Amino acid sequence: MTIEHLAPQCLIGHQGYSDDVTGQLGNLLLVSDELNGKLENKAFKDKKKVLHDNGYKLPKAIEQATTWTAAEIKLRTDALAEQACNIVWKP
Repeated sequence: MTIEHLAPQCLIGHQGYSDDVTGQLGNLLLVSDELNGKLENKAFKDKKKVLHDNGYKLPKAIEQATTWTAAEIKLRTDALAEQACNIVWKP
């Protein structure tokens, strides 16, 4: 498995994407090496199609998104952190 950046790293410095934003957990997916190569630096809409075409079940936040901006990344990161604290690592 490899880490795929939904908003590609080539966007760093453009359109509100910073290194901090693109590296956030909310922007990352685990995929196979082969699938990662197919995704490359494609646009979000195109990545979703490739993922679907390869049988990848997308998380709800990604499935429902029509754009993938820094704001969406931050929202998904916050939601994943909340799930980790309240469900996964619940005291």
